[in-house]
Amino acid sequence: MLSQLKCLILGLVLLLESSTAMSYASEGKLVIAFSELPPWKVFNNNKFEGAYAALAREIAKRLNMQPKFELCSLKRCLFMMQVGHADIIIGVKNTLERQQYIEFLNTPYRASSAKVFYTLRNSRYAPDKYQDLYAVPSIGTKIGAKYFPRFDRDDSLKKVPAPNNKQNFSKLVRHKIDLILIAEDQGEFLIHQLKLRDQLKKANFYYRDQSPRYVGLSKKSINFSKLERIQTAMTEIKKSGTLRQIMLDNFFVPYNIATDQFHWE
Repeated sequence: MLSQLKCLILGLVLLLESSTAMSYASEGKLVIAFSELPPWKVFNNNKFEGAYAALAREIAKRLNMQPKFELCSLKRCLFMMQVGHADIIIGVKNTLERQQYIEFLNTPYRASSAKVFYTLRNSRYAPDKYQDLYAVPSIGTKIGAKYFPRFDRDDSLKKVPAPNNKQNFSKLVRHKIDLILIAEDQGEFLIHQLKLRDQLKKANFYYRDQSPRYVGLSKKSINFSKLERIQTAMTEIKKSGTLRQIMLDNFFVPYNIATDQFHWE
């Protein structure tokens, strides 16, 4: 009797999970797990904006599917991918743990990213090579952030941590620190947002993160059988120049960023 009850409960749980998954996803819709990541993913005035939102719409268009965005925290979005409540996710790193439930496409939408240094336009502290960092009196960093192995391990550098990057830029323009280290996309976004473009310059030395970024498809998605079509769509989006246009329209132009001064291809 007890075993029959357990089987009944298990059956009800599986039925509930199945119906819940169906409420999120269907054959005609492409469900996108969307956690905010400015400037790439922004939820503004009930609209899903940014280059990654535009890319998701383009993928759905080429599959003749209707995009359906689900706003969620990163943790919740990853859970939705894990159980199949969302079809795709854009803007998360490819890790061994995530590969257990996410199939990352073959064609990257970003070949690399970079960690860069910003300083005041008239500053003499603009490193051309790593060794130049030892002469900098103070380098602004974000508490808990990881940048690149050599820098993270180097206790000889004069690092000045702050709670967030906005504070670092504020300290830089007030001459409280001499240099800032930050992910390039976040740096360019904040410089535009804080209207500091004319006051700052980017140093020649930077660290290129050789880790391409890929669109991820949930292995539990009811649309997983479309993997080959999605792969083809992403390849064509990049090959045709559509990806570059998406980046221009949703990143470079809105934030006044020179295409030849940003590392992404």
